[in-house]
Amino acid sequence: MKSDPKIYSHKETLERLSDVFYNHGFSKLSGPLIDQLTKYFFALGESHKTLNMTRLHSIKDVGLKHFVDSLMLDQKLSLRFPIMDLGTGAGFPGVILNLLYPDEEVILVESVGKRVRFLQDLRDLLGLKNLRIIGQKLGPDFEAPTSSAVTRAIQMSIEDVLKYVAPSLPLGGEMIFMKGPHLDDFKLPLNFYMKKPKSYSLPNSPHKRQLVIFEKIEVEPEAQN
Repeated sequence: MKSDPKIYSHKETLERLSDVFYNHGFSKLSGPLIDQLTKYFFALGESHKTLNMTRLHSIKDVGLKHFVDSLMLDQKLSLRFPIMDLGTGAGFPGVILNLLYPDEEVILVESVGKRVRFLQDLRDLLGLKNLRIIGQKLGPDFEAPTSSAVTRAIQMSIEDVLKYVAPSLPLGGEMIFMKGPHLDDFKLPLNFYMKKPKSYSLPNSPHKRQLVIFEKIEVEPEAQN
């Protein structure tokens, strides 16, 4: 595994994370928020001993490819809460969004028990009172009412995600996919409208991203036949 060549103190890690944020477009993050993200980084590091939460271990990689990547969602969109993070894994982007908006409800959906326990411990560590965790797989029997939903790394086709998340979304609710520059072919369900993707790069980096957004719409009766 690739990792930092030494173990840094909390203060040293906070300073190095601050440098990552400063160099990649987030120089105005508050000190308390960076402190929370530093605790998050250490929790991820501790999880490596028993869990495969992320393949990224270094301060720079986690700071840019997990933290900044998640922060970009808030920069690019006007988020609607509650927001549900499907297949959240180690908590990206849902935990980051709840750190940004601690008074808003964020729902994490994760089916792997060990990851659910990690997220529960992380919630306690960071004091996130409005972070709800559902230990369930997204599927035919899934329903958890929310205003919008997002996924960064769920192992499921776009068609299946839209089909299974539809009962949880109101009309006008959005399903947001955080994707790389390429998008696989898919068949759009009748009850969703695809908006124009938002393409961008992580600031001052070669890493290209796009947000692919689907809005739930009412299906005309004749279209169902």
